[in-house]
Amino acid sequence: MQSIKIKNAIEAENLEQLASINKEEYASSKLSQFALKVPEMDFNEDNIKKTWKEKAVPFTKLHEGVEFDGSRSKLEVTFHIPYKGDFDLLQHNPDNQIYFRSIEIFSYNQHACFIAQSDAQDPKIQKEEIKTEKQRVIKIFQEKIPILAREIAIYNNQLPGNISQVFKAHKQKLLERKRMIDEL
Repeated sequence: MQSIKIKNAIEAENLEQLASINKEEYASSKLSQFALKVPEMDFNEDNIKKTWKEKAVPFTKLHEGVEFDGSRSKLEVTFHIPYKGDFDLLQHNPDNQIYFRSIEIFSYNQHACFIAQSDAQDPKIQKEEIKTEKQRVIKIFQEKIPILAREIAIYNNQLPGNISQVFKAHKQKLLERKRMIDEL
């Protein structure tokens, strides 16, 4: 996605703009625009907000050969973890690892949110199930961010060369077009 943004930005430049610019100077001028920053998450317990709701879950029960429709309550707790940075990067799956795909998150008001739920009827069991899920998700984020940081560092290190390459190809294309027009 980022490479498309870079390509579109460079291809928006016209020949007059590119003719007088050195590709290395151009690349360094675009670095701040396209460099990625590692998202930061605030795992301080005091800053993690929690919202909850009871949800009715329908079910069918078979008793002595007769079906009964009913519902039972499920507790859903949404945890809101403050973050800074690009939310899309928090959703990125570093190294395409299955482990990191096991959570679903959404962004709300600069918070990375996830839902933990329990359909246990015993409040103690509900608390333990939800607490366990919360700890699992936070652990995933804590393991994911350093891996993401390494990938971002690699990307940012390759960025000047990538920008220069796209710049050179676009400038060459514009020069060829200009030559063709001049020959008409």
